[in-house]
Amino acid sequence: MRFCIFLAALLSTQLLIAQIKIPLRVNRDRVIVSADTGILIKNFTDGLAPFMVKGKDPFYDRLNRVGFIDSAGNVRIMPIYINCSPFAGGKALVMDTNRKVGMIDTTGRLIKPMQYDAITKCDNGSLFFAKDGKFQLYDSTATQKLTTHDYTGYAAPPITFTIGEDIHSLRRFQWYTLDFGTSVRFENFIGVQRDGRWGVINRSGKEVVPPKFKLINVFIGNAAVAHQGNFAGVIDTAGHWLIRPVYRNVVDDKGNYLFPPVYRNVKITPFQTVLVIKNKKIGVLSLKNKVLVPIKYDEIIQLSDSTFWVSRDKGRIEGVMRLNSETVTPMARPRTGLVNEGF
Repeated sequence: MRFCIFLAALLSTQLLIAQIKIPLRVNRDRVIVSADTGILIKNFTDGLAPFMVKGKDPFYDRLNRVGFIDSAGNVRIMPIYINCSPFAGGKALVMDTNRKVGMIDTTGRLIKPMQYDAITKCDNGSLFFAKDGKFQLYDSTATQKLTTHDYTGYAAPPITFTIGEDIHSLRRFQWYTLDFGTSVRFENFIGVQRDGRWGVINRSGKEVVPPKFKLINVFIGNAAVAHQGNFAGVIDTAGHWLIRPVYRNVVDDKGNYLFPPVYRNVKITPFQTVLVIKNKKIGVLSLKNKVLVPIKYDEIIQLSDSTFWVSRDKGRIEGVMRLNSETVTPMARPRTGLVNEGF
């Protein structure tokens, strides 16, 4: 039945979009769903909700069609795409059968054509558009290009995956919309790659540090870990070394681990301190390169601006240490939750 309705709607030039309506109901979880089990509906944002008309085999996504309805079930944007994101700030991403991504407004008008491989949003509202392996930065309206160069990469934190479904649920079709939430950690500065090297741009798209580093990690405040050869240190937003690159990288040029991969050679914490590894021992520095905790521990977890949990000698010495003191007060290792503040 669902195919007859939308096939007629798509082929008839006489039928107005406002005349097409999807019957809605509220399920036992008080969620609005379609009365037709072959139509899926996502949450409403900006007054519109994505809906999907499932194809004969929904796992083959090119057979599915998605569009948008209003709260009364009236189709406002016809189901001509194979996937989309929810609306955010009056804009949504849409994907065509060639898996190219574009951007539309709430009327369905194309703001950006269907020619991009990906569109990602930054913390500051600006947008990265990816096409043919290159990135360009646009303002939050997606109309003004900010960068003068094409880049081949930008700094991003390590990707982690979480599977919250059991193996049986994976046999059921699940509709995962395109992600148009903030996914790029870029407030004022970000490391970018051009011609095989890494530099820095600011939020206006200006290249403030030319490409000269082997790699630049995500900026935490006004500092970022940068790599030179097989060593890493910390730079400021002008590309000057705050901490010289004397800490050996986790991997060599061939991708071989130099010590267990759970460790990183240099890491800036939310406390604006820097955990470093040297000769397989861990310590803490300030962004002014002052030693806060000597580089002689096997594990360190920062608990506050001035308190650290430390362990050495295979756990024979472990406990809490305060800033400017090497006295260790015995204490068991903190539970999971604070571990990400150290290594």
